[in-house]
Amino acid sequence: MSNRENYLNGFFEEFGYPKEARESLLRAAKLTEGRPEIEKYLKEYRETGKTDHGKALDEAGRLAGTVGLSPYETQFLLYLLLSEPLLDRYRAAGISRDIWHDSMDDLRCKLFECYRMYGIWGSFVAAWFPRFFEMTRFALGRLQFENYDIDEDYPAFGLKKGDTIVNMHIPSRGKLPHEAVTDSYKRAYDFYPQYRRDGVLPLFCHSWLLYPRHEEFLPEGSNILAFQRDFDITRWGESKVFDDAWRVYYADAGKKPEDLPTDTPLRAAYTAWLRQGNRAGWGQGFILFDGKIVIKP
Repeated sequence: MSNRENYLNGFFEEFGYPKEARESLLRAAKLTEGRPEIEKYLKEYRETGKTDHGKALDEAGRLAGTVGLSPYETQFLLYLLLSEPLLDRYRAAGISRDIWHDSMDDLRCKLFECYRMYGIWGSFVAAWFPRFFEMTRFALGRLQFENYDIDEDYPAFGLKKGDTIVNMHIPSRGKLPHEAVTDSYKRAYDFYPQYRRDGVLPLFCHSWLLYPRHEEFLPEGSNILAFQRDFDITRWGESKVFDDAWRVYYADAGKKPEDLPTDTPLRAAYTAWLRQGNRAGWGQGFILFDGKIVIKP
């Protein structure tokens, strides 16, 4: 067994990849091993901690047709392989392996999204990955965080457009229990002391999960509502097309409302809402966290 195969098997075991995914990705690794379209970027990243992610993704995508794979497979494989030298960079920077683990679990999330959408073990959004490997985005427990220059003033806390604070993302890891969300706020508070102001860490998020009209149709006790209620939502909107429908329905996202599934509480609530002729939307806003609790402005 090669060193690469040995590493991948250990990675699959650690993150609980299913047998079918393991076999598919190992096959992709064998078909692409030694190919300069991937190897040169792995070498560059190992040696310098940097690489041109745009070019790397383009070349990995073009390589797919040459070896009989999907670009979703080869682009995902590129980042799967980069996870090993990334761990070395974490160690050198003194960052916990647990943070590396939580951050690399995003690969698994995107792997399952791709399989549920297209039946392929890979990623159709591999361009999302680079900030993890540039070490400017980190998963801290349930949520992910990165520095972000805000696009609006927030007078309630004296923030102005262009100020750098901490932005949040919510990976598709299943349920969103509020105790796990609060734990992530606490971890972010400790991880980003440079962005605290007078002992308070401002956090920002833009997401379909913050659509204010969720209050009208999601059931009381919903984890999404609990998360949304932490925010001071400053902007929101609706659209004719539910662009984030795939996050709820995956491969069924393009169906008419009358044909959408209702097999989970979230799907049942959204399907009923859409069947009534309503639109979906988005929201964005701020959280002020003092290390223990969310402060309302």
